Amino acid sequence: MKKTLVVYASKTGTTRECAKLLKEYFPRADYADLTKEQPDPTEYDLILCGAGVRMGMVHKKLKKWIAKYHEILAAKEHAFFICNGNPTQVETVLIQNFGKELLETSICATSFGGYTDYKRFKGMDRFIMKMLANQARERRLPETGILKENIKAFAETIREQRAENIAKE
Repeated sequence: MKKTLVVYASKTGTTRECAKLLKEYFPRADYADLTKEQPDPTEYDLILCGAGVRMGMVHKKLKKWIAKYHEILAAKEHAFFICNGNPTQVETVLIQNFGKELLETSICATSFGGYTDYKRFKGMDRFIMKMLANQARERRLPETGILKENIKAFAETIREQRAENIAKE
């Protein structure tokens, strides 16, 4: 049986919430919050990586983990998810943070949406998030929230791709 690892990093809790929703589709996977632990991916066959996005950048703990295990990750089945409230920047954020090489070899990469709960932010972060939300309203961009249908599609894509790979073996 193939082993699955879901690694994620969350500052305000949205990505943690999405990782919990992924458990419905990958109940036997190992889940690791990179803000608390740094798992070794060598014993896994499938690695799912996710993080929240702030100012176009994913959580630094995920970036460092990917940099450390880049070659191992590239040699295994992998997929990426981000949690962001701006649906117009998904492709740009994915490329900037994960690089074309890893994205081209990934099973899939997508956004699970996101939301801004100002109570979760403090100080300057709260000020900036309110400012960005005001700009989004002025530009009439839709608020996304967590997109459960994207989580389901992500899981189904991975299952289908893995089934094809097993059939080819």
